[in-house]
Amino acid sequence: MRQLRAFFRPTIRYSNPLTQQRAQGLLIYLGLGFVLSALGSIAPLIEAITLFAQTGTLRVDAIGVVTILSPILSIVFFALVRQGFYEQAVFGILTLSLMALIPLSEDPLRSVNVLTFIIPIIMAGVLAGWQTTSIITVIVLGFAARPTLLDRLGPSPETDFVVFVLFAFLFASLMIIFGTNVRSTAVRFIRDFQNLIQITDNLVVTREATTENEAIRTALNTVRDQVHFTFARVYLVDDGLVTQRLQPGLNQSQLNVDTRIDLTSRSAVYEAIRQNDIVLVRGSDDNSFRQHILSGTQQALLVPFSNRNGEVVGVLDAESEDRVQFSESDQQTLRLIAQQLGQTLERIQVVDSLRKDLQEQDELIAKQRDQLLQYERLERQTTIETWRSYLEQRNTEFLGFDMTGQYTPPVEAVDLDEDLQTAIEAGTIVVTEQDRYQHVKVPIQYRGQTLGAMTFRVPLAAQTIGARQQDLIRNVVQRLSLALENKRLFEQSRAQAKRERKANEVGSLLLGTTDIETVLELAASNFQSALGAVQTQIRLEPLADNISKNGDEDSV
Repeated sequence: MRQLRAFFRPTIRYSNPLTQQRAQGLLIYLGLGFVLSALGSIAPLIEAITLFAQTGTLRVDAIGVVTILSPILSIVFFALVRQGFYEQAVFGILTLSLMALIPLSEDPLRSVNVLTFIIPIIMAGVLAGWQTTSIITVIVLGFAARPTLLDRLGPSPETDFVVFVLFAFLFASLMIIFGTNVRSTAVRFIRDFQNLIQITDNLVVTREATTENEAIRTALNTVRDQVHFTFARVYLVDDGLVTQRLQPGLNQSQLNVDTRIDLTSRSAVYEAIRQNDIVLVRGSDDNSFRQHILSGTQQALLVPFSNRNGEVVGVLDAESEDRVQFSESDQQTLRLIAQQLGQTLERIQVVDSLRKDLQEQDELIAKQRDQLLQYERLERQTTIETWRSYLEQRNTEFLGFDMTGQYTPPVEAVDLDEDLQTAIEAGTIVVTEQDRYQHVKVPIQYRGQTLGAMTFRVPLAAQTIGARQQDLIRNVVQRLSLALENKRLFEQSRAQAKRERKANEVGSLLLGTTDIETVLELAASNFQSALGAVQTQIRLEPLADNISKNGDEDSV
């Protein structure tokens, strides 16, 4: 059935939808006509063949020729319509139908032939326009009047002819009126459909807008240019109150925003907000209801639009100075535009809110990143300073040990080897080959700071220091740096505890004495034993100037 339906459709789509529908109907008619004409042509064809066999002559009248050729012509017209030649096929069909009237025009018009003469008029009214229908009607009337005009027949045929003329004009008028109305309806439908396509395209532009003003400007231009209203504007609503009025400027790219809006609660704008439905404003309404309308405007449509929660967020105001009434199509179109505008504004607000949140998060992340970088920088600086302080406490610039064999104890180094200095400056593993050995130089790093370096040699015959061996070396050195840091912290903690303990002991001795001389003597001796001092001097001499100065500073 799908293939059959496709067979009775034009392969070329006509630009006019009305012609497309007529072509599809004509294809079905030609298909049925082929079957009927093929059956009807069997008898005349057999008769012609029989006569030719008996007499040797082929004699076929005009009706027989048309009957025999009808199936072939049906196929030809069918192919023309499918290939996009609708007008040519209609011209051929109407010509063929008129040719069928030629034999009938030889005799006076009879009532039985009236339907035959009416068929071309009906076909012209259905398949063509009113101009073609009028021409076919005149030709048919000429065929019907031919016997009367040439042979001057009696009153009876003239009476039949008068009746036929009345019927012909009746059918022709009916087909012309019907065809004209159908064509007008089709043209209006096509125009509305094309306008709807343009409106849909503009709605797509509205939906893709990135700012509220852009979306509102596109919607207002659509109402003015595509729906053909005289003027349009948008009222933005917040919590049931009108906050802004936006209307086109001098050109389509300009949008004027007004925040000073003087509308009372009786205005049609607030009525649309309260009802959350379309409100029609007529010229007969009172001035308080029409207070938002421009001077000279006859009628207006107010279409509210809501957010996803059903709250009215705006009102689309479309005004006209020449429309007597608004059609249902106008209302549906404005409702569609307003609905799309509401969705777009809500989407833009959500996007702006998300963009603002994202910007705040980016700023927070950037701030945290700066704080982290400062902390890492301070941590690295602290790491270097603590190790330098540790080495200063040990009265040395560096710590180093050399091991020449597996079972040889480490020997403290007295200088900084050049290879070690190279590894410290490079900050990464360096592998070189020399004298059948692979010389591996590895920096010792802790928290991104290089504390030192180590070097060792591996015979070339043993193994090659590749990527996997270097990963192993990094892991071992990482644990070495952590162990060194823990050892330093342990030593410093123990030294700090020892100093605290010594200070407590000295404090206890000093607090336990009963005279100043003994306190001074104990303090000097403990400084000598704790710090290795070789000479200690203590003086007590309170000065009046210092007392007054300290008192002034305290008072300040």
